[in-house]
Parts: sequence; structure tokens; C-alpha cells
Amino acid sequence: MEGAPDRILGYAAVVGIALGEVAVVLDVGARLFGCYVRTPLRAGVRAILVVGLAVLLALPLGLLAIDWESRAGRLLLGPFGLLGALLFVHFLFPYRYGIGKVLDRAQCTRVRELGGGVVLRDLAVTLDSLPGPAAGLTMLVVSDLHCNSRAHLDLIKECLARLDREEVDLVCMLGDFGEKRGLLDELVVAIAGLPARFGVFCVRGNHDFGGGRARILRSLLAENGVKLLDNRAYEIRDLGVLLVGLESPWVSSPLPEPKLGQFVLGLTHTPDNIAAFADLGAAFVVAGHTHGGFLRLPFIGPLFVPSRYGRFLDAGLFALRDTLMYVTPGVGYPSPVAATTPEIVRITLTGRR
Repeated sequence: MEGAPDRILGYAAVVGIALGEVAVVLDVGARLFGCYVRTPLRAGVRAILVVGLAVLLALPLGLLAIDWESRAGRLLLGPFGLLGALLFVHFLFPYRYGIGKVLDRAQCTRVRELGGGVVLRDLAVTLDSLPGPAAGLTMLVVSDLHCNSRAHLDLIKECLARLDREEVDLVCMLGDFGEKRGLLDELVVAIAGLPARFGVFCVRGNHDFGGGRARILRSLLAENGVKLLDNRAYEIRDLGVLLVGLESPWVSSPLPEPKLGQFVLGLTHTPDNIAAFADLGAAFVVAGHTHGGFLRLPFIGPLFVPSRYGRFLDAGLFALRDTLMYVTPGVGYPSPVAATTPEIVRITLTGRR
């Protein structure tokens, strides 16, 4: 039938544009809004950018909707359909900047319920460069509490209370405490009360830098003996370990400079700091922020991950050069679109035999 190939190509171009729109909203949107929006003005500018890109990609369809015989619309339909398809492919398989998922360096040894759907996950991670005194070091990692109601605070306190007889070497809180000022005091006290041989350490997340909460948290953490690592380092000499906390991009002070060959453990809210830790020579890093991604589909994975690196940096163990990083979904808030089980994770570091 005359014109059938043109119609098929036209339909394919429309599908390509539609898929491109999905990529623009989910991928570009996630990269722009993932962790760096702190003011309504910046949020507005980035929203306008996403909408503008979506409108631009749909330009041929708009022209054809106005005039089906539009020469410009017909000429642009094919190239824009191809562009949309390429954007969608990049959304599915984002460029990874040398970051890879690691499957053979971590073993989940136990999972048990703490309450309200939150689990305690025991994870053993193997590190080649682990110093002898640090062999068997245990880290309790708590992230993304988002404590914004009394009921959620009670759940968090219930979960933490079930850990109060299980001493670890380090407690690491990775930020996003919550936005309700009236709950922060009790929340910090509960975290500070966790038994840790070498102390409780903290970095703040993007939700901790609004409404004056950064200053409030700094004061509360100091009052309760929690060490805030705001682009600072803390040396645990008994273990031969240097703890480095990065609050970039929210804190822009110079980064610590470890001594050559020093064993570095890193704390960060956003996993996007993996490159900075790799440059510092960190052996192992813990991060949160992503909540494991959102809207997970079979074979595809999460459709939305708040990271400038794309949607693959969702949860689990990753590597960049000689740096390993575990990304925890954290405790989070109840969400029907969360992709993973809320967790507190207890990590045991082991060396190669």
C-alpha cells in the first residue's frame, strides 16, 4: 500500500519521542533535583528547564497537531524520534563514569525484623587493604530517617531500642534526620544512645540544610556527644583508621588530606561523592540518599534515582577504582513507590585471607 513505510516510520518516530519524554522527566529530572536544590528559585529554574526540554522534544508533534501537512513538522519528526529513542536508551543504560556494581565483595549474613517493616541487615564486606587492628570492625549505618511525625519517631525509637544491647565499633548516621524541629531533640538523643565502642559519627543530608536545621543539628549533635564530620576527618588510632565525612555539595570547605597510605573510611549522604572519595584514596564508603530508587520494574530496575550519575546508583555495593561504596536505602518514610525494604545495616569489615 502506497505510503505504508512512511506511516510506519512516522509511528516509530512518535514512539521514540514518547520514550524520550519519559527519559527527560525521569532521568533529567532525577539528575537535576536529586540532591542539590535548596531554594524555591533554584527548584523553579530546574523545573522550567525540564519542562522546556520536554516541550522542545515534542516540537514536531506540536507542529503537526496544528497543521498535519506542516513541512517543518514532517522534517523534524524522524530526527526528533531518533533523539528521543537515544535519550531513552541512555536512561536505561546510563554512562557509569567507571563506576561498577560489585557482587563478590559483600555477603548478607542475616536479616531480621526491627519493627514497622524496617529490617536489620548484617553485611560482611571484604577489603584488601584493611589494617590488622581493624579486622572485624563493625559499623552500624543509619540513614534517611525523615522523621516528620510522632508516630514515625516512635517507630524509629522502637527500632533503635532493639539495638541497644548490640555494641558495635562505630555508629554512622548519614543524614536526613527530618524537617520537624520539635522532634529533632528526641531523635538525636535516641541515635546518640546507641552503644558504640569508638563513638557515634554523623554527616548531614540535603534535608538537614533548610530552615536553619543545619545549625540546630550541629548544636544538638555536640550536646549529645555525636561527632559531626562536615568535610572533616577523625582518626581512630587504635584501629589505624581515618574517618572522613563529606557533606559536599552543601558544605564547600576544603576536603581533608589523608596521609599517604592511610586507611580511610568515608561517610557521605549522597553517593555522588564516590568520585571525591576515590580521589582521596578511601577504601570503603557508606552512603544513603537514594532510598533504593523508586518505581522498580522487573528487568529494568528503579525508574527514578536521585543521583547525577543516573539511575544505576540505587542501592548495594559499588566500586570506583580502589574505592568500594555501600549505598543503603535507609529507613525512609512510608512510600508505596519505594523500590527496596527499609533498613538499618550492620557492616563487618574483613580482610583477605
